[in-house]
Amino acid sequence: LNLVNSTNLSFFDSLQKAEMFRLKAYFFNALNEKPKSNQAYCHAVQICPTYARAWMDWGRLCASLSDDTRKQAKGQKANSKDLTKKTGLYLVQAMGCFLEAVRCDPNEQTRDHIPYCLSMLTNDGPSYGNLCRTFETRSSVLPSWVWLPWIPQLLSSLCRVEARAMKAILVGILKDHPQALYYSLRSFYLERRDIERSKSQKSSSP
Repeated sequence: LNLVNSTNLSFFDSLQKAEMFRLKAYFFNALNEKPKSNQAYCHAVQICPTYARAWMDWGRLCASLSDDTRKQAKGQKANSKDLTKKTGLYLVQAMGCFLEAVRCDPNEQTRDHIPYCLSMLTNDGPSYGNLCRTFETRSSVLPSWVWLPWIPQLLSSLCRVEARAMKAILVGILKDHPQALYYSLRSFYLERRDIERSKSQKSSSP
């Protein structure tokens, strides 16, 4: 950390400077100084907004902060509402970072966080909240091919509160990769049809 702090950044380009701040944030996190780590990651992406690794690592930090705050909320009933709200804000920030990392560089490492982002949406509860809005905004600028491995998860989300955020993604896949979507969509439709028929039969039976 001392070596990073003493390095003269005058001769570095924006990507190299961002990497130095990312390393600084990494060391702060290792020393359990998470607020300083959070600030250093913020500086890194401000210097180089297209540096995917900084976005990805910042997302991991925010996810860990969310977990820490959730545990703290369980132990402190008096401030549980404020801590729960803080937990949600950290999750929103983590999701934004992960999806921004995919936008900057859709490599295998950044795409590994897509299923985690999808699972985060359940934390919004029964209403269309901040996580769903963040997902809808950030996912709309990603290339449609990054979602191909997760088509079944996207389709199952159509039955939940985050359905609105998924429709744009599925429309993009349908335009660019219709064959990839067809069989999963057909299976999903037939499954839902059978479920609805079963429900209607039960309701109509005496």
